[in-house]
Amino acid sequence: MAFKTAKNAMKEFIARIGYRTKLKVVVFESDDWGAIRIPSVIELEKYKSRYPEHELDHYQSYDGLESFEDIERLCEVLTDYEVESGQPIFTLNYAMANPCFEKISIKDPESGFFEYEPITTTYARYFGESNGLDTVRSKPNLFHPQLHALEHLNATRWMRGVTSSERLRYAFELGLVGVDPDKYCAMDALNKDNDAIDPSDYLRNAATLFENVFGYTSESFISPCYVINDDNCKVLNHLGVRTLQGARMRNVPSQDGRLSKRINIFGKQNAYGQIQLIRNCQFEPSKFYHIGASEESCVANALADAELAFKEGQPAVFCTHRVNYTSLIDANNRDYSLRCLNALLSGLTRNHPDIVFTTSDCLGEIIREEIDGTRKLRHLRNHSSKRES
Repeated sequence: MAFKTAKNAMKEFIARIGYRTKLKVVVFESDDWGAIRIPSVIELEKYKSRYPEHELDHYQSYDGLESFEDIERLCEVLTDYEVESGQPIFTLNYAMANPCFEKISIKDPESGFFEYEPITTTYARYFGESNGLDTVRSKPNLFHPQLHALEHLNATRWMRGVTSSERLRYAFELGLVGVDPDKYCAMDALNKDNDAIDPSDYLRNAATLFENVFGYTSESFISPCYVINDDNCKVLNHLGVRTLQGARMRNVPSQDGRLSKRINIFGKQNAYGQIQLIRNCQFEPSKFYHIGASEESCVANALADAELAFKEGQPAVFCTHRVNYTSLIDANNRDYSLRCLNALLSGLTRNHPDIVFTTSDCLGEIIREEIDGTRKLRHLRNHSSKRES
């Protein structure tokens, strides 16, 4: 109880020193779109059969590539709701590449090399032409892609694990990633111990791929596993990133790969003029589904987070990962999540008819304009006009 009290006190303290607004703003930030983790049920069952002692979390149990049908089903829920600001919109944060297993050489930690493939290749290999990207690009009122990563993987630590662990080698042979035993499952790409990449090239290549696929510059960014340092921010600034998505705490890497925690302040502007957002609400139905919890408890927790944010005068920024909305491994996982999303949107719009749905980069721009004293009286949701210009 004492721990929970201290944790809540920290939340309230961070909220009070951050950005405040009288508007009931809601942002849905959803990571990992385009990234692979589990290729299919067949490979997952083979892995579980050989290593039954490895207790899998909800990511390792359900997180497969999203399909055209998954995108369509999410559309159906979002289009059922509309307020003055428009329909609910998801900021979809994309990893733009995946490991190319056929070209990766893993002999030993010193002589192996890493290769990636763009997500367009991954989608075509999984689903052919009906892969959902066209649907995402054609519905800017519902989906707003932004940049998350190149490959969502710490390639150096991943390949080191594959060469030293029989279990991880078997996972590699099955095409599985993200089943490592460490906290971030070797997916913290921008950590200092990832010698397989040059961080500047990694970010530039990611931004280039993003523009090629979506046709515009991503003006916000969320780092894999919240691992980011000042040098990364400087490069991102040159790439046009003006808003940083993030949690209350960010992970700052040291040369040996160890991470130190730093507090993020909602709305704070860094040395490069980038605005920091904070995910102060959690909506991860897949996690509740995995432990057999009720849909009602999942929705109640998310609504409580939003009410606390509004009470503190802050936007409600929901963290809600792709794993919740994918059916590749378990369609019941997706359907559970969509029912929860439907109930969450129903509660939000019923409790707050004046609610404003917007995107991460748009919210960042509004905060910047208030800091600069240049805000004009205009509609909060301006992402569509920016994409069309």
